[in-house]
Amino acid sequence: AADLNSIGRDDGSSTSTTSLRQFSRFSSTVTSYSAKHSIVFLLVLLMTIAIIAGRFQQEWYNSLSLLRSSSKNTKGSIIVNSEKKYKTLYLLRHAKSSWVNSSNINDYDRQLSPSGRKVAHTVGKSLYKRDDVDLPDLILASPSMRTRETLDLVMAAWTKRTFDESNIILYSESWYDLSDEGYFNYLVHVLSEEEDASDGSSSNDAPNVDTVMIVGHNPAIEKLLNKLLFFSPNDQVQHYSPGHFYAVSFPTLERWSDLGGYIGEKGR
Repeated sequence: AADLNSIGRDDGSSTSTTSLRQFSRFSSTVTSYSAKHSIVFLLVLLMTIAIIAGRFQQEWYNSLSLLRSSSKNTKGSIIVNSEKKYKTLYLLRHAKSSWVNSSNINDYDRQLSPSGRKVAHTVGKSLYKRDDVDLPDLILASPSMRTRETLDLVMAAWTKRTFDESNIILYSESWYDLSDEGYFNYLVHVLSEEEDASDGSSSNDAPNVDTVMIVGHNPAIEKLLNKLLFFSPNDQVQHYSPGHFYAVSFPTLERWSDLGGYIGEKGR
């Protein structure tokens, strides 16, 4: 009887164990299948978000505001092509810089962050696609590491070639040193000197400096933008974001040396 009971219990236990093992394998298969699909779904979702975010960023930079300076200036007005080439200033703040190991690095030597490099490249690509933005005749830039990197990335994407900086870029420590005080007076001084040098040149090939780009730092570049646009205090740009590009043209300005008087007259 003991043997019979024992055999009976073994038979039942064996059948139950087999069923449990089959169910366990089925559950493991389902779990594994679900986990794989969850991972695939998550990866697809992340890729989709990255693509959408990239396109959104590209569209945003494609619609950068190009601002025309006039007595009736409004935000977002577009510089239009014209047979007459206006005096035009491009303002570019360096892209986002990295603060990694910033305690061991001088502020002057801080490099761009990965996102800053991407933004600078995107700005250059967007400018390349626009037919209402000419390449600058002269670039005035701070020689700090982050402004140099921003300029290199923007111009490489904008010109689609190796950019020869020796011809048209003037680096000056003043664009770094004056980042708190302001750029306007120094800008007028530099452009007036360049204009006088061009006027005094005996060469007929001396280029006209009609389009100038400034690559600098906040808050000076934000102050300069607001001064050039004649906005009331309530309408002024409150935060000039890293990597942003603005163009301001002056339809009736004949000489850069007259910029101070032009701004004073239009700003009344």
